[in-house]
Amino acid sequence: MGLDEDEVLKHNKPNDAWVTYKGRVLNITSFLSDHPGGSEIIEPYLGKDITKQFDENDHSENAIKMTKNMEVGNLTKPSKPEENLTIDPTRGLVYQVFTKLNLKAYQDFVNDPKHTKTNVRVFDSPILEPFSKTPWYAIPIFWIPVMLFYAYCGLKLGIISFVCLFLLGVVWWTIFEYSLHRFVFHSEKYLPDNPYWIVFHFLSHGIHHAYPMDNLRLVFPIALGVILVIVLKAGIYNNLMPVAVADAFAAGKLMGYMYYDLFHYYSHHSRPHIKYFSFMKTYHMAHHYKDPLKGFGVSNHFWDIVFGTLLPVTYRPTSLD
Repeated sequence: MGLDEDEVLKHNKPNDAWVTYKGRVLNITSFLSDHPGGSEIIEPYLGKDITKQFDENDHSENAIKMTKNMEVGNLTKPSKPEENLTIDPTRGLVYQVFTKLNLKAYQDFVNDPKHTKTNVRVFDSPILEPFSKTPWYAIPIFWIPVMLFYAYCGLKLGIISFVCLFLLGVVWWTIFEYSLHRFVFHSEKYLPDNPYWIVFHFLSHGIHHAYPMDNLRLVFPIALGVILVIVLKAGIYNNLMPVAVADAFAAGKLMGYMYYDLFHYYSHHSRPHIKYFSFMKTYHMAHHYKDPLKGFGVSNHFWDIVFGTLLPVTYRPTSLD
């Protein structure tokens, strides 16, 4: 059956979901909720062509065969195939970004989510490449002892004072999280058209938006975290307040950070059973796949409400709730 693009575009809802792939029209409605990466990955493309996104993810032969069972017709005028990406994720991305992309091309590159079957390569050097990878479990292994040390030092203030400062640190983290994400990680439109600045932005956050499901480039690198803690704790907090107060405050802030980073990983690589976590996963996926300039809260969306950057996401209950 021949179908034109206007007809396909009408089927752009989760309960009536069509896409096109290499000129074939697929009804993916029943498959949407079972997609291994979550329905949020596909929803921005409902009613549209997914050839580029599908092929970039290097799907298996079985996945390609599955599309045949979803076929409901063919496009009367197949979509024009898009040009191949100039960036090869199997080679060192840093060098490619540095040498190939100006600011406009870089902005387009990082704001177009891509999916690969294996982890991307950041450095061509086999010596540097391992340092670009941070598994999720490295975060609690490294930072819990640091947090406990600061907590121990802060307890000399007394339990009540310590608890108040600890909780203040947790709350302050949420403000820091929002500000860092909005004004530093998403500063790409303010960047100078300079390859060094572009690479710095790519390593700090751009890579995560370019390849949001790469599980080894998701949590914050330990080395960068250590630098940030030294600058903030030793360079600022210790000079603004008594050291014991800074210790208790820093312990709470580290607790807030660990919750943020682990939940961030969880939101990308899980199917939450708890309603709030499920909503925040949907909310964060909308930040990646619908509007990267809104929805800066990851662990919560309170500051998005306060500062007017809330994403219009409606939670849809599932059978897991």
